[in-house]
Amino acid sequence: MMTRKAARTKKTVEPSGPRGERTCIATGALRAPSEMVRFVLDPEGRVTPDVAAKLPGRGVWVSSDAANLSHAMKRGGFSRGFERPVTPPSDLVRHTGTLLQARILGLIGLGRRAGDVVAGFDKVKEELKSLGPGEAHLGVLFGARDGGKDGREKLEGLLRAVAEDDQLFDEDDEDVVASPDVGDQAVQQSQRPVPRSVDIFTSTQLGMALGRDGVIHAWMKPGGFALQCKLEVMRLRGFLGPDGELL
Repeated sequence: MMTRKAARTKKTVEPSGPRGERTCIATGALRAPSEMVRFVLDPEGRVTPDVAAKLPGRGVWVSSDAANLSHAMKRGGFSRGFERPVTPPSDLVRHTGTLLQARILGLIGLGRRAGDVVAGFDKVKEELKSLGPGEAHLGVLFGARDGGKDGREKLEGLLRAVAEDDQLFDEDDEDVVASPDVGDQAVQQSQRPVPRSVDIFTSTQLGMALGRDGVIHAWMKPGGFALQCKLEVMRLRGFLGPDGELL
């Protein structure tokens, strides 16, 4: 007979793959946690996004994009995962995207307080010029999506020029390719390209994160905050439409 302690343990264990991958309840695929979002049931039994993967209780995982989350909601994925009847809230997709968005903006704010973020075209330009070998792919270039395209393209071009010798950009010049030199296991396991520049926030959102009225250009220096931002941006992109708005 199963003891109460064993029963509680069974309910909270989350199966994983040999490298810590999780199973997506929408597709059944094993993926790195950095490419997924964890969900738990709150005390009232409501499905709740756990974007930091720290909430107590048994969790289920979904590949981080709106399509897979919608599929899991419509096809009973959460009921199967939690082994009990549950009805996900109708706004779960947008709510999840909002939490991921807030998580990135929070990291930008923490980076500012740590002295790891500079803002303004001229300051960003000087920071990019001062990058050493292998550093270009370790930081994050932010450009407000409602800002001028010309300035953003100039800074992206400069970032590319600095990194050309490192051969870190893919052929379409869209993203930095994950490299063993990054030193972060989650980035190395990721099947998605690691972003080199981010244009998914408005100038108002960037400004609020950085304690200013509005920010068009910002650079997050290489370091722990930048690596975490890259991972979170990869997760958030699956919840954004072509215009950069949340789905």
